[in-house]
Amino acid sequence: MEKYRKVKVVGKGSFGHAVLVQNISDKKLYIMKIIDVSRMERKQKEEALNEVHVLKAMRHPYIVTYRESFMDKRCLCIVMDYADGGDMYSKIAKQKNNGKGFAENLILDWFVQICLAIKHMHDRKILHRDLKTQNVFLTSKGEVKIGDFGISRVLQHTYDCAQTAIGTPYYLSPEICQEKPYNQKSDIWSLGCVLYEMVTLRHAFDASSMKGLVVKILRGTYPPIPSCYSQNLKDLIDEMLQKDAHKRPSVKKILEKEFLASRISQLLSQTVAKHEFGSSFLSKPVLEPRKEELKDDNIIRENERRPSSSGDRLKRKSIENEEIKVQSKEERLEYEEIVNSIKQCIEGNKNEADESFEEDEKQRVKANFLTPEGVPLPGVSESDSAFCRIESLRCYLENQLGMDMFLQAYSLLSDPGENDEDSQQLHVVVGNRNLKFIPLIYQLIVCEDSYYR
Repeated sequence: MEKYRKVKVVGKGSFGHAVLVQNISDKKLYIMKIIDVSRMERKQKEEALNEVHVLKAMRHPYIVTYRESFMDKRCLCIVMDYADGGDMYSKIAKQKNNGKGFAENLILDWFVQICLAIKHMHDRKILHRDLKTQNVFLTSKGEVKIGDFGISRVLQHTYDCAQTAIGTPYYLSPEICQEKPYNQKSDIWSLGCVLYEMVTLRHAFDASSMKGLVVKILRGTYPPIPSCYSQNLKDLIDEMLQKDAHKRPSVKKILEKEFLASRISQLLSQTVAKHEFGSSFLSKPVLEPRKEELKDDNIIRENERRPSSSGDRLKRKSIENEEIKVQSKEERLEYEEIVNSIKQCIEGNKNEADESFEEDEKQRVKANFLTPEGVPLPGVSESDSAFCRIESLRCYLENQLGMDMFLQAYSLLSDPGENDEDSQQLHVVVGNRNLKFIPLIYQLIVCEDSYYR
């Protein structure tokens, strides 16, 4: 932690918080996710750290890069690149305030970059599991960076009971609402919701209650997109938001669509052009016109008319060469990664394995809550949905502790402090007799944060 200086907190949840930090040595800005793992057993901590190493190895130009991870006191700290252009959620909110939608070309440029990132994950049998506009980041150059993929797998280790459907309700697929296995087509549904939101500036599925939202998702009906957008775009959204997961296209099939495939080639050309010509070329001053070409009768200063000397030209050339030399190894590698990634997508791979896959049964996330005595919650059955089980857990705790005690304990666990005073206060609030319910309250917080946020 001593390598970084905290700048400001940029996000907070029951797991911990996200902080904008600055590396003290190189002055670069990063995002640090600080996750409280004090309630983990040793084996779970090791698994969580191992998961982060997997994430760190996932390098792609359109995926936020994980830089390092380490333990600091009772917290797991994950350091990743900072996208200085904000997130898509904020971009959409700002556009909505302006009263007009995004241009279709801009939407499709963003969408292609998102798809290239998702394809990179799916090609390696990795699911994002929490794709939403808040996890689509932008750089100041307008490039897309997908973030927080796999974090849900890390967070799942924070407690056995973080076993509910990971994902923001607006983007949950029908199969997840029905607690069926999560697969790559579930990511495609969420991707369709993200595309719809970029087009309409609103959620495809929305309701005043969780129950109402689930009903709408299961029906699979949503308002049509504005008529100013193309039929190609409308058809693509319709395909991605098919209720039947098997009818949704894979991300590979999406990128093969003619109106998107041409953009991939264009993206490659633009990337190569930016790299080959560089900022030195783009920033060259415009040449002064010759005296005889000037129409203005004003007197031209002698130093403006005088042609550049050979010494000036050599000096300029030297500066340009120096600029090329200082280009970092990291920038060159990123350029190569972008080009190779796009080329692979254009050329395809004839030996690609079967696109269909789903998470292992062992990794399935399910909310199975047990009382302190080790028996299932009263009145809850296997057929109940995840959100019904979560609500049942809340009712059970309210009945066991009483509303006032429950709310106080819930509040203390939702925003834990960094010292032991809060822990002592929690013990005073619930008393020794009810300490057995603290794990269940924490489980409830974890699940509600994952399911309802």
